[in-house]
Amino acid sequence: ARSGRLASLQKKLPLKVCADNHVSLQEYSKAAEAANRPLDVLIECDTGQKRAGVEDPKEAANLVQSIIEDKWLKFTGVLY
Repeated sequence: ARSGRLASLQKKLPLKVCADNHVSLQEYSKAAEAANRPLDVLIECDTGQKRAGVEDPKEAANLVQSIIEDKWLKFTGVLY
């Protein structure tokens, strides 16, 4: 459901999304494929407030690698 709404929006305008886990990346990839348009993804990093984002730099690197390997996702930076 979430990927369907995202795909619908992405067909209408360029989007950038944030991710801090692999489940989100899978949903974003499905949405990008459904829209037939690659999706820009930022990795969200926790800066110590423990609210959102990846805390471990190795996990952030793993997420970046997953984005690079996915033909529907494009790594565009880090949000902190």
